[in-house]
Amino acid sequence: MRTRSLAFLALTATALLLLGGCGSSRDSGGNQTVQQATAADPQALFVGSDSCQTCHSAIYGDVFESGHPYKLNKVLNGQIPSYPFSTINGALEQISDEDGVTDNSLGTPLSYADVSYVIGGFGWKARWIDADGFIVTGSATQFNLEDGSMVAYSDGVVDKPYNCGNCHTTGWKRFDASLNPNRQDNLPGMDGTFVAGGIQCESCHGPGAAHVGSLNKADIVRVAEARTTSDFLASDMGYGKAVACSECHTRDGEKDYPAYVSAYNTAFPAGSNEGGRIAASGGLIKHHEQYDEMLGVDPATGNELGKHLKAGVACITCHDPHKTMKYQAETGVSGLKVDCASCHGDGTAFEIAMPADSFMGDFACESCHMPDITKNAVKHAAVGTGPATGDIATHIFKIDLTKTEQFTADGKFANPWITKDFACGTCHDGVEAFDVSAFDFSGFTFHKTTIAADPTAQFAGEYANSSVCAECHTTKYADFIQSGHPFKLNKVADGQIPVYPFSDISGALERIADDDDAGGTIATTNPTDNSLGTPLSYADVSYVIGGYGWKARWIDLDGFIVTGSETQFNLADDSMVAYNDGSVDKPYNCGNCHTTGWKHFDATNNPNRQDGLPGMDGTFVQDGGIQCESCHGAALLHVVTRDALDVTKVATQRTTAEFLAADMAYNKPVACGECHTRDGEHDYPTFVSPFETVSGQTDVLGGRIVASGGFAKHHEQYDELLGIDPDDVTFTPLGKHLILGVTCNSCHDPHASTKHQLDPTNTSSGPGVKIACTTCHAGVTFSVPAHASQDCVGCHMPKTAKSAIKTDGALGADTFGDVRGHIFKIDLTKDPATEQFNLAGTFMKPWLARDFACGTCHADTAAHVGSLPGGLVHP
Repeated sequence: MRTRSLAFLALTATALLLLGGCGSSRDSGGNQTVQQATAADPQALFVGSDSCQTCHSAIYGDVFESGHPYKLNKVLNGQIPSYPFSTINGALEQISDEDGVTDNSLGTPLSYADVSYVIGGFGWKARWIDADGFIVTGSATQFNLEDGSMVAYSDGVVDKPYNCGNCHTTGWKRFDASLNPNRQDNLPGMDGTFVAGGIQCESCHGPGAAHVGSLNKADIVRVAEARTTSDFLASDMGYGKAVACSECHTRDGEKDYPAYVSAYNTAFPAGSNEGGRIAASGGLIKHHEQYDEMLGVDPATGNELGKHLKAGVACITCHDPHKTMKYQAETGVSGLKVDCASCHGDGTAFEIAMPADSFMGDFACESCHMPDITKNAVKHAAVGTGPATGDIATHIFKIDLTKTEQFTADGKFANPWITKDFACGTCHDGVEAFDVSAFDFSGFTFHKTTIAADPTAQFAGEYANSSVCAECHTTKYADFIQSGHPFKLNKVADGQIPVYPFSDISGALERIADDDDAGGTIATTNPTDNSLGTPLSYADVSYVIGGYGWKARWIDLDGFIVTGSETQFNLADDSMVAYNDGSVDKPYNCGNCHTTGWKHFDATNNPNRQDGLPGMDGTFVQDGGIQCESCHGAALLHVVTRDALDVTKVATQRTTAEFLAADMAYNKPVACGECHTRDGEHDYPTFVSPFETVSGQTDVLGGRIVASGGFAKHHEQYDELLGIDPDDVTFTPLGKHLILGVTCNSCHDPHASTKHQLDPTNTSSGPGVKIACTTCHAGVTFSVPAHASQDCVGCHMPKTAKSAIKTDGALGADTFGDVRGHIFKIDLTKDPATEQFNLAGTFMKPWLARDFACGTCHADTAAHVGSLPGGLVHP
C-alpha cells in the first residue's frame, strides 16, 4: 500500500523544485514541511525526499513503506503520526510512572498537544518527546507494538535530552556553542538541528540539490562511505555528507560529540574505524548492531573475525535498504535481495551422524545461523532448557559448537560466534524437541560448502543469468525487462507465443504468406522460401526475432529465418511486409547483437550451432535477447564474490584481435557502439568492418550512416552520433556530441524503455531518456517565436530512420520513418535533393537538410520550407 497518492506527490515535488532556494522534506506523519535556506545552510543543499520521488517513484514508494523514515516523527497540529502498517493508537494514554508523573519537568503528556515528536512507532516500539524537546522517561514510557506492553525507558532520568539525531534524522548537526548554536524548533531538549525527521533519501545519499539540478549521477552519492573523525571535527561537523549503514548499525562504533572517537577505537586504536564490539545487556544483544555483528570483534582481544565483511559482503549485498524486512509480507516485496544459497550453493547438504530421515535438511539457513539473539523491544521468555530470545535475528552467522559462552562474564558484550544454546537450543529445548543443552557435538560436521577455495579459478569467465542479477539489482532488473533489449530474440517454449511487456503479436504468425508469380498474388500451393514451408503455428517456430515495439519475424524449426513477401509483422500499422523475399533458407547470424554470449560458428573454434539447428550460425548462452551479461560481461565470478571489480560496469569496444582469438571474444561485454552501427559491424570471419575497409583504419567504433529508400536504416544511433561524411571517409567525424564526451548512456538509461516510457502500464523507476536537451543547452532563444513552443527533438531528432514502417505524405519532404535520428546537426544550406544522401542513396550525410528538419511541421515544402527566411533559427 502507499500512504499517499504518488500522482499527488509528483505534482508536489514539481512545485517544490520551482521554489528555488527551499528544501522540502516529507514528514513521516504524512505531512509536508518546508525548510528555508538559512545561514547554517547557505546553499540550500537539501531538497527533500519528495524531489527524489519525481524520478525515482518506485524506490520512493518502497522507502516510505520501510522503517527508515519513521525513526523520528514530528507531531503536527496535535495529531498522532500515521504509519504504513503500525498503529500506536491509545499508547500515549498509557504513559505513567511508578512515582506518579513521569520524570520530565513538564510532567506526563496527556495528549499529542503535549508532544513535539514521536520516536519510532514503526514495527517495534514508540517513545515520546515532550513539548520542550526532552524524551519522556519513567517506568512505563515505552510502548512495544508486538505485545502492547508499556515498559520503562531511562526511569529516573529527569529531562533527558534528545541527542539521537545522527541516526534518527536527515541532515543532523549536533549543538555546539561555536559551530552550531541552534536547537531544533528552538526546543531546549534538542541537542542539535536537522533538515527532516527520520532517515530519508538524503541521509544515505547526501544532499540532493546539485543532483536535482543537473540530473547527473556524479552529483549524488550512490553508496555512502562512513564519515571519519576528521569529518566530524571539521567546522561543518560532518553536515552535508552521506551517512553509511555502518555509522548507525553499530553501538560500540558510534562517533559521538565532542571527541568523535568511538568506544571501540578507544579500547582498540588499531581496530576498524567502522563498527565495534557487540554490545549486550540482559542476556541479549542490543538492537541496531548489525554491522558490529558482521565485523565480529572478539571483545577480549579486539580481533575482527567476521568473514562476510572480509569477503566483500556489505549490508546492501543482501538487503535492499529501500524496502521493508519487517512488513515484506504486507508489501509483497522482499527487502532481502539474495538468500544464503546464492553464495553458498548446496551448503545445506547436511552430513549428520543422525538417522537418514533427519528433518534438519528442511530447515532454512537462518534458523540456526541467525537466531533471535537481539532485542529491540520484547524479550521472549526461555522455554525448557532453551535460552531467552529477542525479537531480531542476529547477523553473526558463525556457529561454534565448541564454545560455551555467548556473552562476556560481565554481560556487556556478545562474543562473535553463536553457541549451541542459541544455534540449537531455540528448537532443542527439551519440551518439544531433544534437549541439546548437554549434548557433545565433537566430531560432528553439519554441512559442507560447494564454493571452491579459489573462486577465480572456478568461476572466472563463466555466465550466470539475468535472474541471478535480479536478486541484488532488483529495481534495475524490473526496469530492464520492460525495455526492448531482452526481446531481440525470443525462444518459443512448448509451442507457445512469446509474451512482451507492452506489445502483442497475437494472430500475426497465421498471416505469414508468399507470392509466387509476377502479379504478386499470394500463393496457395507454394509456401514461403524456407525448405520447411510456411509455419502454421508456434509448434513450427523455434524463435521469434523481435516482437517488442516495432516488428517481428520468425525462425523455423531448422533455425532458418522465415522469408517471403509477407513474413515481417509491423506492430504500428498491423501490416505484413516482405523480408528477404526469394532468399531460401536464410541462416540466422544476427546473434552478436540479438543474444548474450554469442560465438559465431567456426569449424575450428566453435563447431556448434545453437540447439543443434542447421540454420543457426553460432551459439549463445541464454534463451536469447540482450540480457544483463551481454553488456556487463560474464558475471558468475561477480555473483560469487560480490566484488564490483569482478564485473564490467560500462563496456569498451572489443577489438579485431579479440574476435580473431580462439575464444572469438566470448565472455567479453559488448559496447553500445558495437550494435548501434551497421557500417561499423565486425563480422565473421575477418572481423574488419566495411568502414574500416574503405577508410584504411583499424578498430574503429561505428561507421557511415547506411541508408535505403530515403531513410537511414535502424540501429545506427552510434553511426549518427559519429557523423562521418560518406564522401570523405578520411575526414574527421563531424558529430560534436561524441567529441564532447556525450555517449549513449549520457542521455539514456539502457535498462529502461524509451519506446514505452510513457505507457501507463510502465512501472519503471525512471524513463529511458534521463535528461532533456536543455540540461546542456540551457537558455536557447528563437528568431521565430512560434518555434519556442516546439520540442527540440521535433527539429533536431526527426524520424529519419526506418525500423518497420514509413509515413507517406503528399510531398517527399513529409515522408518519415519510425525511429528518431541522432544526427542533431541541422544545416539549412544543404540542398535536400542532392546533399541529404550520397548519389547512390546508400548513405545518409551527417546533417539534417530542411526537408527532414522542417518538414515534420511544414508539410507544404514549396510554400514554407522551399524558400526559408534569412537569419539564424537560434540567434
